[in-house]
Amino acid sequence: MINVPVPESHRSSRKKLYAALRWAGFGNPTPGVWVTPTSIAPRRRPGRSSPWG
Repeated sequence: MINVPVPESHRSSRKKLYAALRWAGFGNPTPGVWVTPTSIAPRRRPGRSSPWG
């Protein structure tokens, strides 16, 4: 679940972001809230303590 409140003053950016979220498989049950049935958590590499390091 992602909470993405984008103000009306940034309408063009919001439209691009929302289009990308829909393309990625997210749904929008209420304004500013996006959910997906799939996991988007980063995968850990063997031997690493952090998925980013």
